[in-house]
Amino acid sequence: MAQKRTEEGEAWLRKAQELKLPTDNERAMIELQLASVHLNKSRWKQAEVHMRNLKQMRITEPTIKEQIVQMEKVLQQQGQLKAAGRMGGMKAGQMPLKPGSKRRRPPIR
Repeated sequence: MAQKRTEEGEAWLRKAQELKLPTDNERAMIELQLASVHLNKSRWKQAEVHMRNLKQMRITEPTIKEQIVQMEKVLQQQGQLKAAGRMGGMKAGQMPLKPGSKRRRPPIR
């Protein structure tokens, strides 16, 4: 997944999800990773389903709890992210577009 092969990574996470993992912490990490993959692909509803599954688990690990809180913040800001994407948003290495930023011509001498 670090090499942008999210399709393959998602398939492996689905296989891991089918396994009967012993603790809720381990299952929560898989759900969290799947939610992250779906957020990166702008699949908001599927990410929300994974977050709902996370809420039902009994998680004892503080780092996992912290990551869940961060993911909830991202889900709450989805409207702002969608609006930024419609306005032209930032792509890799680009400056954000300002609405109405037409190039001004210099005055004639």
